[in-house]
Amino acid sequence: MAKFTKPTVPDKTSGQTLSAAEFNQVKTFLGLIADVIDGSQTVEGISLPAMLLSAVLDTNGKIKDGVLAANLVRLVNGALPEGVLPSTVIKKDPVTGKAPESILPERDIQGYDLNAAGDLVVNVDSLFALLKAKLDATYAPIGSGNTTTPTPPTALDITATPGDGQVTISKTGGEGTGVTYALYRGTSASGTLIATALPFTDTGRPNGTAVTYYATATNAGGTVSDTDTATPKAPATTTPTPTAGVVNDTFTRADSTTSLGTAETGQSWVVDALGVLGIRSGTAYLVSGNGYAFLPAPSSSMRVRGKLTYGATLVSQGIIFNALNKQNRFVMVTEANTGKIQLLRIENDGATQLAITSTALVAPNSTPEFRVDTKKRADGTGRDILCFLNDVQLPELTWYINPTEAAKYDNWNMAGYRCGAVAAGAGLDRIDIDALV
Repeated sequence: MAKFTKPTVPDKTSGQTLSAAEFNQVKTFLGLIADVIDGSQTVEGISLPAMLLSAVLDTNGKIKDGVLAANLVRLVNGALPEGVLPSTVIKKDPVTGKAPESILPERDIQGYDLNAAGDLVVNVDSLFALLKAKLDATYAPIGSGNTTTPTPPTALDITATPGDGQVTISKTGGEGTGVTYALYRGTSASGTLIATALPFTDTGRPNGTAVTYYATATNAGGTVSDTDTATPKAPATTTPTPTAGVVNDTFTRADSTTSLGTAETGQSWVVDALGVLGIRSGTAYLVSGNGYAFLPAPSSSMRVRGKLTYGATLVSQGIIFNALNKQNRFVMVTEANTGKIQLLRIENDGATQLAITSTALVAPNSTPEFRVDTKKRADGTGRDILCFLNDVQLPELTWYINPTEAAKYDNWNMAGYRCGAVAAGAGLDRIDIDALV
């Protein structure tokens, strides 16, 4: 519960009229004084709360003349420092002639005493200190019209950071007095409330599906809000260390218009009968037909890197991986004429486009390096395919193969070069095939 604090408001002096809210505040305050003493007691036949109120305000709600009345109201309104308020004297009962000790039966309470004339002397400043706990407990009726509204929270900025199946939402700003927070999964407060403190990690989110979050910071001064969106994703595979049995070829042997011959690491190139590939000035190229050339890979979990060359015409060419033969293979290949890069799966000579980049990434007369990392997960939960252009991962060409499908690719352990049309300048400068462990 909030504690009562004496607010800073304009001072009130004798003769000024209180507003209805101020009148009620004074009335409530004086009622608390009487309640601490004993609200059922009377002095000269008048109830103590009514007596105290009438001592401060006239029937029109104006502050009565006199230092005590003005200072008491100033104490309530917070304009007078504690410790300077004079005492007030409650006269002894003229009917009984007795000092009204029964009003304050506990003589050890600091804040009142009897003077030599037998009158009850009440030091209102000391009494205020005695009332502090009572005021704290009744902040709402006293403080509602008598407190300074805090400034709104500072500007709120949230950041949604994606993870594997989760999003962590953190914040900056949104600070202030008495601030509370709310985080919703959705675009507004009509979404699902998921947290009341930040940072917060929202788990169980499907990878690949964007999630929007809406957060608010609120206090008595107002509300600030912000939104952010993130897409959970599986972590990128770290660069594995290739095993010793690397297969590679740089085609630095003699030119040929009929064969690729034997790779520099001793493996023979297998060229599909639909096309003829040869070597020209240290580059493998398509001599005629459609070119498919394969080398054995040390494992079906492999990394294949190919340094390609393009002329003025962007032909469909790229690197083959996880291949069984021409009819069954995967390929990272440019789309003819557009410069976009595709990820294709061919089974029984039927091609399926798994993914394609949204923009052209390969330009005419360029020499990009394509790379594919394809690896079976160690826990047997499937296979991941990651594609790179010049060692920069292409998220649009990231692909996951479930365990049921992945099992059939365990013995697809060939890799190579694919070129779909004869074109000047098109070819393969270098290929490297590594096993991933």
